[in-house]
Amino acid sequence: MNNIFTRLIRKIKPFYLIKLSSSFFTQIGSLFLIYLLNPSELGHLALVVSVAQLMFVLTSGWSNGAVINLGSKKYAETGSYKDIIYYRSAIVLISFLIISILFICLKGAILNFILDASNYSLVYLLFLGYVFYDFSSQLLYPGNKDLVQSLSELVATIALLTFTLLFVSNVREYVYIYSGTFCIFALVIISLFIFYFGKQKVTLDKNEFLFVLKYSFWQILSIIGIYVINIGINYVLVFNKVSVENIGLYNFSYKLFSGFSPFFALFGILIPKWIYSIDKTKLHDQLMKRFFYCICALSALYLLVAGILKPFIILVGKEDYLKSVEYFFYLFPAFLFLSYTNLINTVIMNTKYFKQAQFAIVLQGISLLIFSFPLVNLFGIIGALFSTTMSFIVGAIYLNVLYNKKVKKSFQS
Repeated sequence: MNNIFTRLIRKIKPFYLIKLSSSFFTQIGSLFLIYLLNPSELGHLALVVSVAQLMFVLTSGWSNGAVINLGSKKYAETGSYKDIIYYRSAIVLISFLIISILFICLKGAILNFILDASNYSLVYLLFLGYVFYDFSSQLLYPGNKDLVQSLSELVATIALLTFTLLFVSNVREYVYIYSGTFCIFALVIISLFIFYFGKQKVTLDKNEFLFVLKYSFWQILSIIGIYVINIGINYVLVFNKVSVENIGLYNFSYKLFSGFSPFFALFGILIPKWIYSIDKTKLHDQLMKRFFYCICALSALYLLVAGILKPFIILVGKEDYLKSVEYFFYLFPAFLFLSYTNLINTVIMNTKYFKQAQFAIVLQGISLLIFSFPLVNLFGIIGALFSTTMSFIVGAIYLNVLYNKKVKKSFQS
């Protein structure tokens, strides 16, 4: 047993632990937001985030898979992936200009949703922060600069937490701190990318650019679906005139729920490397074994967070958030299916069946809306929680069928 444990410890690379540490500090930051903001303020922040993330999704979110998936493949084949970065940069820049124009044209609709006209400029500023972070958060991973990338992110995460604790007392200050921190983070990572890979020659090819563009377009379906799953409930809550305070309570529980996303980002980095390094005849068995252990570990961590959440809230004197603890427990079944869908979808995204995988997220988004409109109207926040769980079940069923019928057979052939 000791030998097995020792072998497992030796296989853990430093950047795994650093990446997980970033997730830990992200969760701590989420917890401290409730100390700094009351439920109503958190509700207003959630509405600002809803619009800013939609803008981000339509600007750079829909093309970020090209960096890890296509970039890792290109680096493994040629030793350079600069062209993938250039193609994606062009896509992001064009999208950014279009979305910025739409932000101005749709000001009336945005104001009706965020319920506070003074927060209009904050939407755009937070959108910039999301774009800065997204563009730089994966930039070095395809070139196997895992330690440098993860360490830089850890420093940025700790800086954000520190600045939040020292300087944030309202929504506006939080948005300033968030966007400023990740603007600096982006500049550092881009500088490191130039330092490591700037001297490598690159030949730009129109057909390859079109391939990256096409690959990214196929991701629009899934990324919009993910947005609907993570944010769509807020639109339903506003439509049903749920109070901003209750929106804040729901979003705090869901923020903790989605705070495990760095773990899935880590698997998004690891799984492509596993696929290209493991013998194809053993790939399925190895993946399923690793997925089982990953889901067990993540579930244990989720329940640990849920267990300490109530004492923590009472300790800091924020009993007005206790309802969020209940919501977080209710989301545990959804978390199990979320874990499975993220892991198995990452595998499929690295095969020729990546187009079919996008439909799973579409199904999840559609099912969420189908369930949420009547259930939120009847049961309020509880209906939103149930709708979320059902949407992840739908996605898990579809991806499981797709994997076993097509992807698994392709490994064995």
